[in-house]
Formats: sequence, structure tokens, C-alpha cells
Amino acid sequence: MGVVADIDTQARKVTIARTREEMTSAPVFRTDRETLDPAYLARVGSYYRGLPPGQLA
Repeated sequence: MGVVADIDTQARKVTIARTREEMTSAPVFRTDRETLDPAYLARVGSYYRGLPPGQLA
């Protein structure tokens, strides 16, 4: 999605360049079937494209 800032495989930690509020406000993912739904994918893409450039918190 373009929000991953760093992956630390040793610590098993992924750092994202988004606030907690931005991530929890994103369209809800419920099932794997949604990844095949063009309307859902359009909503997710629209949401993340509409956010300001990410900053590490």
C-alpha cells in the first residue's frame, strides 16, 4: 500500500509511515474475497491516495 517505512525481520516488526488514526480509519478488511472486489480495492486506493505524504511518528 505504500505505507511501509521499514521491516525489521529480526524483531518481527513493521514500521508504517501513518498515524494510528489514519490506519484505523481506512476501509475495513474482513475477508480475502475483498481483494478480488474492484469496488473495495478502489475504496482502499482512494483512501490512501487521499492522505498527505506519510511521516514517521
